Amino acid sequence: MQVFMIDYKKKRNYNERDVNETVEMFNKGHFYKVADVFGSSCEEVYQKTQNLDQAWTQNPDNILTELTRRTREYSRSTMIGDVIQKGYGIRKEYFVVASFGFQKLQGIDEDFR
Repeated sequence: MQVFMIDYKKKRNYNERDVNETVEMFNKGHFYKVADVFGSSCEEVYQKTQNLDQAWTQNPDNILTELTRRTREYSRSTMIGDVIQKGYGIRKEYFVVASFGFQKLQGIDEDFR
């Protein structure tokens, strides 16, 4: 699964009740890809991307791809408003982290990704 985090500058304006706003912000490029993470569910990926005893980016068992320099240096836990991509190709789905659980996103611009 891929994890996308919202840019901090845009985070303060995020209204989690409006899923359409998340789609619009995602399509405009206000999110950046953090990593491909091993996981069979959004819940598992969310759990693996929390900074507990150490930064989650320091656990190579979690990560499928090389992390970007930005991710290694400024890693933070996945939180409300971040997006998880589940699957690849035609089976790709996007979910936003909500106050409780995850909400499926519709209308993601595949040309952007």
